[in-house]
Amino acid sequence: MTRWFSRSMPTLRCMTLNMAHARRGGPHRLIVRRERAEANLERMAWSIMREAPDVVALQEADAPSLWSGRFDHVEHLAKVAGYDHVFHGEHVCLWRGRRRICYGSAILSRFPLGDTASHRFARSLPTPTKGFVAATVKVPGRTGHPLRVASVHLDFARKRVRQSQVLHMATLLAGHAGPMLLLGDFNCQWAGREDTLQLLAGRLGVRPFRPAAESLLTFPSRQPRWRLDWILASADLDFRRYEVLPERLSDHLPVLAELAPAAAKPRHPLT
Repeated sequence: MTRWFSRSMPTLRCMTLNMAHARRGGPHRLIVRRERAEANLERMAWSIMREAPDVVALQEADAPSLWSGRFDHVEHLAKVAGYDHVFHGEHVCLWRGRRRICYGSAILSRFPLGDTASHRFARSLPTPTKGFVAATVKVPGRTGHPLRVASVHLDFARKRVRQSQVLHMATLLAGHAGPMLLLGDFNCQWAGREDTLQLLAGRLGVRPFRPAAESLLTFPSRQPRWRLDWILASADLDFRRYEVLPERLSDHLPVLAELAPAAAKPRHPLT
């Protein structure tokens, strides 16, 4: 098995966070003033700097929009938190004269990003269009096939739409031969009436960390609380750490994971 990272960097840390347009927690106001949005983004930046993830996946990440201060939230967050490599895909864009609303998903990385792509799912009226962004992360010391990372946001209202979205995403990502991480707000749980995550896991060979754990709920803003935000890893990666951070940076809680190359399986001697 090829070595994943250099000896000085044996693991990769990653985080996912639904930014909720920098409105923070509680009931959402339609419009957030720039000063308040900047203050909320700086809270996110301090949390990110403290945990020091190598890769951050963001959802509901605003480009300059009327309702959130008319400035690029991803660019601002990356600058404050100290990330030089950024990719932002815009999946919802509405223009009415000078009243612009535009947002999507993004990836921040300490390492260079390559083969970046933004994919918008099919229209899903009456709910807003969702999508995902993907990139290759050029990890120092990595040999062999590169790491592919995707920041994902699925429809919040309908199982049928979510399943269509994951099938579309799986088709686009299936050709990647190397390790893969899918991070984001999947708007569904692992168990219960829905099998969207199992469908995605089966198509791409990825898996969650302790999918039945009741201590890893990420959406505390309503009752019952749900686990909607996930980090899914391919089989050649092992979870070394996984936790939901308690900070109310938005209506979703951030998820942090640390991963390492999976241990090589011993070969059975010939008999």
